[in-house]
Amino acid sequence: MAVPMTTSRLAGQRVLVTGATGFIGGHLLPTLLDRGAEVHAMSTRPHTAAPGPVRWHRADLRRPEEVAAVVHAAEPTVVFHLAAYGASADQRDTALLTAVNVDGTRTVWEALPPATRFVMTGTCAEYGEVAGPAVETRSCHPASPYAAAKHAAVRLVVEGACAEGRPAVILRPYGPYGPADHPSRVIPSTIAGLLRGDEVAVTGGQQRRDFSYVTDHVEALVLAATREGLAPGAIYNIGSGVAITLRDALEQVAAIVDGPGRLAFGARPYRDDEIWEMVPDVSAAARDLGFGARVSFEDGLRRTAAWTRAHLAGARA
Repeated sequence: MAVPMTTSRLAGQRVLVTGATGFIGGHLLPTLLDRGAEVHAMSTRPHTAAPGPVRWHRADLRRPEEVAAVVHAAEPTVVFHLAAYGASADQRDTALLTAVNVDGTRTVWEALPPATRFVMTGTCAEYGEVAGPAVETRSCHPASPYAAAKHAAVRLVVEGACAEGRPAVILRPYGPYGPADHPSRVIPSTIAGLLRGDEVAVTGGQQRRDFSYVTDHVEALVLAATREGLAPGAIYNIGSGVAITLRDALEQVAAIVDGPGRLAFGARPYRDDEIWEMVPDVSAAARDLGFGARVSFEDGLRRTAAWTRAHLAGARA
């Protein structure tokens, strides 16, 4: 049974975030700062934003010497390993899938002192096709190269943590969405298309999904970094726990956006590796982490639509 710990435990901690320029990473950084952490962020390219409280480091996960140098400079007590390759449709280089997701994870893991708390994101696609809510104890049958690579990385960390007793926690996120999401993903691309007046081509929408707002995923990461009593290599599903068909979800998007565009269901074919049901059992995260999604789907969509509307207006200005 996990012993609760307040998130104030992050105050004064030296924290390192890989994948810090990604969608969830970009939302995690300000939360860590708000909780009083000294935040170090790793990126593969120079950071061009104005100087601020985040301390940026340039490193390529495929270069162990660069990663080791960042770890030496940051001296983190907590690492959020969010860096990944292959989650978007334009990332299909099979060599990079292994180099970044598997070898890169090993590089970060091996560069850290054993006492460093290691929080990593896997993917809900690791399970493959599941009828009903997926539980963390079920066997995984990843059906895509990305899911297979992420699962290999997860197994590497789990087995290492169990063998060495190291503090590592893996979260499997379901349906994260929100402001600044990758524009190719279904919710942001649909919102933007409807606002522009496009005919938005989507599948028939019979897939069942769990969508959960990005701030809930950020809170789950913070809880995973601050709870005591978790088993080495513990895995938790993170989502709202509410299943919805993609068609129902996109119809809610259209109602909230109320833009000039329209949805064209069936205009896009289903993928050959389509997973029809991706719904989590979130009871373990509730029990051990104290996690529960706080933002409703409707509220999250309104926030995302408002951000997208402002973003598109800014781009036209």
